[in-house]
Amino acid sequence: MDQGAPRRSYTVAYEPPEHASDPRPRVIFWYRAYAAVMLLVSLALLAGATFLAWAQTRPEVAMLPGSGGAQTRAIAMFLVSVTCVAFYGTATFMPSKPWAWTFGLLVIALGVPGLTVIVCLPLLLAWLKPDVKAAFCRL
Repeated sequence: MDQGAPRRSYTVAYEPPEHASDPRPRVIFWYRAYAAVMLLVSLALLAGATFLAWAQTRPEVAMLPGSGGAQTRAIAMFLVSVTCVAFYGTATFMPSKPWAWTFGLLVIALGVPGLTVIVCLPLLLAWLKPDVKAAFCRL
């Protein structure tokens, strides 16, 4: 790095290049689309978990053998789905703050080990670029 060159500080909002037609890097749109899809999947999981937990309260289901373990699994599934809804809901609607870039990195990284690796790996490679960090006021 040249010692004489002034260092650009990213303490203000992202300033796109003059020739850019889109004010933000495209990866931010695709990240929000990924987070929104995962939010919808989490909401479907929450609906299924709520129905399963409700079904476990019915007398004809509660009296079946092994229903104690099923009730525990239904409660655990409900709690996990509520956590996922909160996590991906935050990820979908997060502001352009420095902490949000790190949170987005966490969201993308958690999708890499699963079936969403097809989407998350290109997102991760684009997310680490300097222009995306600059859009979130990070160096």
